[in-house]
Amino acid sequence: MSVVDRIYFDSSVLIKWLTGSGFKTQGRAQAFIEGVCDGKYEGVVSLVTLMEVVKVLRVLYIEKGKYDPSFWNAKTDEAIDKINKLPKMKIVSGTVSETGKSYTRTTCDEMSFGQFTDESLKLLKKYPGNVKQNKAGTKYEHDGISVVDALHIVIAKKYDCNKIVSFDGDFNTTASEIKPIVIESN
Repeated sequence: MSVVDRIYFDSSVLIKWLTGSGFKTQGRAQAFIEGVCDGKYEGVVSLVTLMEVVKVLRVLYIEKGKYDPSFWNAKTDEAIDKINKLPKMKIVSGTVSETGKSYTRTTCDEMSFGQFTDESLKLLKKYPGNVKQNKAGTKYEHDGISVVDALHIVIAKKYDCNKIVSFDGDFNTTASEIKPIVIESN
């Protein structure tokens, strides 16, 4: 029996897949989704990732002039349902155990929210990033892993993922923690 990579999915990959955001990037995201569905590797998505997907979709809809919350709710429900129905994609939920669903939900009962937070904060101290001016030169901003990126790394490691797939090049700075597959930096 061959060993299959277990890959943690960052929200950027799911957003590109769901929205068709650019034919080239959507196709690259699709290839990773198909790899999971075909059993080429195991896919892992956390509830944190799903919440990020909801946040980004809302922003995208508002930018397109869709201001009605009932529209956002319907569209984000559709997106989450589409992710939930992916065969062989594990949705991990920390300490919450759910049963009777048509998708796989895995728990991590031995690690509390506080431990996830502590481990994430340690990563942020280890990889503080830099400060740089934005492209317009109008303000300074942080360049490095975000608080949520650190949480993704902790969750991915806890679920024995050996790689993380993303469009976010900041994961390259944490390659000693988990091997990044950066499809294309934003």
